Amino acid sequence: MWILAVLILMVASDIYAANPYKMGQVDYFRQNTSIHSSVEQASSFDWNEPMIGADGRVSQYTPPAPMLALLENPTPKNAKAYLGWQKQRVQKILKAQEMIDQVSKEERP
Repeated sequence: MWILAVLILMVASDIYAANPYKMGQVDYFRQNTSIHSSVEQASSFDWNEPMIGADGRVSQYTPPAPMLALLENPTPKNAKAYLGWQKQRVQKILKAQEMIDQVSKEERP
């Protein structure tokens, strides 16, 4: 008898663990067309995002211009401009990393 009680308790605890707040089921793969249509109808979207700095102040992060142009008007021209901007950005980061590597090798005893 006690084995049956333990088994029921084990099964019930798994069910509770899967949904601890008893909030109902979520269908992650269902397509909500009302959201998609309302986003498509919006003429302009505010891409600014609030950020909280280390000092606690809230500021707005605005994505770079090539990214904004691509997001607002996804054309082949804007995609090429974005890729060019990203390539330049990565090249600068790589050059900076090379300098850091060079300086760190010089400072080693």
